[in-house]
Amino acid sequence: MFISKKEYEELWSIINKQNEQIEELIGIAREANANSRKAQKCFFDLVELVDVRLDILPPEGKKIIDEMNNL
Repeated sequence: MFISKKEYEELWSIINKQNEQIEELIGIAREANANSRKAQKCFFDLVELVDVRLDILPPEGKKIIDEMNNL
């Protein structure tokens, strides 16, 4: 089966557009991953900070911190 030059160029145009979209999705995924890692670090820093001051928390707060430490 043969395709015309116009069809060939249209197919390459579609492929190039898909490649651009894939690159954009990869960038979005990388950004989301970086944001997730930052959020995790903040969460663990917060738990560590609260852990240091555990003595001032009510019993319910201590229980929540224990649950977070087990994640």
